[in-house]
Amino acid sequence: MDTAWADAVWGALEVGPWALAAGVAVSFLAGVVQGTLGFGMGLVSVPILALVSPLLAPSPQVLLSLPLALAMMAREWRAADMPGALRLSVGGAVGAALGAAVLKVADRQIMDLALGSVVVVAVALMAAGLTVRRTGATLLGGGIASGFMGTLSAIGGPPLALLYRDAAGATLRATLAVVFGFGALVTIAGRAWAGVLGVGDLWRALVMTVGLLAGVWASKTLLTKVEGRPLRVAVLVFAGVAGVSLVVKALVAA
Repeated sequence: MDTAWADAVWGALEVGPWALAAGVAVSFLAGVVQGTLGFGMGLVSVPILALVSPLLAPSPQVLLSLPLALAMMAREWRAADMPGALRLSVGGAVGAALGAAVLKVADRQIMDLALGSVVVVAVALMAAGLTVRRTGATLLGGGIASGFMGTLSAIGGPPLALLYRDAAGATLRATLAVVFGFGALVTIAGRAWAGVLGVGDLWRALVMTVGLLAGVWASKTLLTKVEGRPLRVAVLVFAGVAGVSLVVKALVAA
């Protein structure tokens, strides 16, 4: 009976124990990064876990973004820029609809190439040190870009981080958490409509939630101990290497 139960559990998860352990470990790291910077969960976890197994990314990260956003909001919601978050969320809904339409016609190889390309472009934009002035138009446009990227790849943070690069850390983290919370609901609906979100993704996300929330909790001690710039650089290097690897993987398979 015990063996049958274990077989049923692993059958539902659809990945082996080592792959799942990698998912939990990387999710912990992603939680630490997002809990400290306010973004980076998808940037850190998606390219690495997509290389481990296509079942570990990006759909589980889309689901993980909801509890992550709620945890971040509970910690610093008072610092959020709510008018800006509203405009970003409206744009995010539009971008999510566009991303879902693309997912309807994309195959696995195209998705790997798209995931890797999104990561590489996002890293390049972040590394360039660009700061975009916040206006009604740029907030709406940033929301559209974030919603599109988030639905396609679970990496929707970079456009928002560019808009709030000059904001106080608490404002950046809280505002992005509000946007990610709303965006998670829209993105989950979009990926479900596109037929790329299944029950197995839910089970894998539930397991990885343990690592993710533990990482957010651990990040509390880093907020006053880790300087922003060194951690940002480490995240960009880490994500850049993973993104390039994913692009190479897709091109080799062509």
